[in-house]
Amino acid sequence: MKFIILILFGLSFNLIFACECETKLVKGQTIEETKLEESFNHATIIFYAEFLENRTFRIIKIFRQDSNLVNSNKLSLTPELTICDDTFELKTKYLVFGRVDEYGKLKTSYCYSNKQILNKSDLKFINKYLKK
Repeated sequence: MKFIILILFGLSFNLIFACECETKLVKGQTIEETKLEESFNHATIIFYAEFLENRTFRIIKIFRQDSNLVNSNKLSLTPELTICDDTFELKTKYLVFGRVDEYGKLKTSYCYSNKQILNKSDLKFINKYLKK
């Protein structure tokens, strides 16, 4: 009996504290395609970078930014300290969607379509969305 109660508690804990993204399905698209399109529409900065120590990205290429808040080749990630914070592996390259605040700090989350990039050919799809 204790085992069943423990399992039910564990399942309810995951449901209560799960990250919930507000992605509305678009007819004819998968959830991943819709999430990617929403990421392009809502991000104020989109860039390709390597994740370094101290929650910092070394920017390789900026695809879009709404202002000139990024004036160096490094950008620090500011965690929101929520269950929706995205995780990144050190020394790994990513396509990152996010928002940069007035202090030059990057905010991103699991709800954006941040994507690990294994080689530059993985970035070819981006032009399709940038032209919209």
